[in-house]
Amino acid sequence: MSVINDLAQKHHFTETEANIADYILAHPDEVAGMSIGDLARGTFSSNAAIIRLCRKLGLDGYRQFRVALAADYEKAMHVQQVDDVDYPFAEFDDTGAIMRSVATVSQSAIEECYATINPARIENAAKLIRKADRIFVYAAGETLINATEFSNLLLKIGRTAIFPARYLESLPITTMATSKDVALVVSYSGYLLAGMQSEIELFKRNHTPVIVISSLKDCPEASLLITIPNREQRVGKIAGFYSQSAIKYVLGCLYASVYSLDMERNRTRKDHGDAYSYQGRRVRERFGTNE
Repeated sequence: MSVINDLAQKHHFTETEANIADYILAHPDEVAGMSIGDLARGTFSSNAAIIRLCRKLGLDGYRQFRVALAADYEKAMHVQQVDDVDYPFAEFDDTGAIMRSVATVSQSAIEECYATINPARIENAAKLIRKADRIFVYAAGETLINATEFSNLLLKIGRTAIFPARYLESLPITTMATSKDVALVVSYSGYLLAGMQSEIELFKRNHTPVIVISSLKDCPEASLLITIPNREQRVGKIAGFYSQSAIKYVLGCLYASVYSLDMERNRTRKDHGDAYSYQGRRVRERFGTNE
């Protein structure tokens, strides 16, 4: 569980809880070894306030919190930071240096997502997708490619993935969503949500759960928010090296989690789908696409 990320977001924290969170974030290595009494004295709070904070983070108590904090801190220490993910290489860098810079940014994105995203959120999103009749997927720009790949993978394991953007008829298709479906919105900046207010209203009216994958720290539209580290500018960058590596990784983790919930059945479905896809490709290569 990424308690460091949840502490930083301070979602629905009281003033006392926010003060405790700030202290923990400033001294994570020390707090991991503190007793609850020591932390209460250091934050001018009480044992009861700390326990309430732990439970708000989804933990049973302070002992579990310390274990989770220590694990998070250890992961964070191994994250390779990149000074400028928007311009990771300079004008006169040689090709080898450019390749190394792009690789470093991509690896940093994956490591930071692994260190900060709460695994329970990926698991809960996977469970929503597993029980849904249909998955309505929304994405735009560069993210559209990664979201399309994710939708295609879901189709190969028997999940009904609908991509309204493919038909340029997002709103009419969204009217079909019900409480038995789930919507997945993938937008690193969150800008896509601003243009989806009509769709969001339909989701609310039809009680359709909404999973959002974004760098937003808070998203009232989301039933479940998976927050990617906010390290990249929306404009003023060479390319989305960081954001797209992060999104691809998170979607990969989400697909793997869905797959794992019905491992044997999904393995059979995926193998059959891949076999038919290969056979179809061989036929097209032999006879041409118009045959």
